Amino acid sequence: MKNILSCAAMLICMVASGAQATHAAVIGFTGDFAPGNWTTTLDGGDGYVNTSNAPTSVVIASADNGGGGRNTDFSIAMPFTGAISFDWSFTTSDGPVFDPFFVGIDGIYTQLTDNGGLQSQSGSYSVSVLAGQVFTLRANSVDSRFGRSETTVSNFMAVPEPTSTAIFGLGTLGMAYRSRRKSKA
Repeated sequence: MKNILSCAAMLICMVASGAQATHAAVIGFTGDFAPGNWTTTLDGGDGYVNTSNAPTSVVIASADNGGGGRNTDFSIAMPFTGAISFDWSFTTSDGPVFDPFFVGIDGIYTQLTDNGGLQSQSGSYSVSVLAGQVFTLRANSVDSRFGRSETTVSNFMAVPEPTSTAIFGLGTLGMAYRSRRKSKA
């Protein structure tokens, strides 16, 4: 039993260390999250994404050329399962109800700005994302006129989740050890 537990412990450590070596925490828009790995999508509007301050920050701006209902999306397929966190600072001259800022995962969006709030807003956000899911920062423009919004995303961080195999293995080891202690008593 002791040999089995030793082998299992070594295997779990190898799996866990291999997973962490493959995906380390990413701070800023660098590595897997460098601007070149993201996709910018404009659905007919004149919105834009400014990455000139990367890796420190990026700016996502809504449209202001009429037509309404325009989105400026900055998206990336998650290279690993983990948590994304960032700070955001939003400003608009049009009113937040007309130019809201969202975060999306696989096309399901959460609005971060408060429609009834001030024309300048800010906050922090954190979310868990699975490998392969598409993570999106979205500047929407309801009316696409009377001014655009600009949202600066900074302090971006992506932290990989420890592998499920390692966690499962540690639990199995604990149960085996507990079972062994009970059988000796």
